[in-house]
Amino acid sequence: MQGNEGLTLVSVLGIYDIIRGEVPDAIAVCKKAGVIVRMITGDNIKTAKAIAEKCGIITEADKMDGDMCIEGPEFYRQMGGLICTVCKEEASQDC
Repeated sequence: MQGNEGLTLVSVLGIYDIIRGEVPDAIAVCKKAGVIVRMITGDNIKTAKAIAEKCGIITEADKMDGDMCIEGPEFYRQMGGLICTVCKEEASQDC
């Protein structure tokens, strides 16, 4: 490259899903009733932790507990694999 040529930033985009107002209250009611609330998501683990904290599913301290928030492959490993409800065979992680 010669002269003043360079890179041009065209755009930066961020998306934020707003948590519906009734969700934290519903989770609090469930917890008060003794229900253990868990979230299962295909999202990035950091994103999932942030959403779960905002909803009241976990606390800041829970985010540091390696067993409280896990990703799909670790969940699959801990469950010892999964059985497909259609073919009744062991399902792969990609099933």
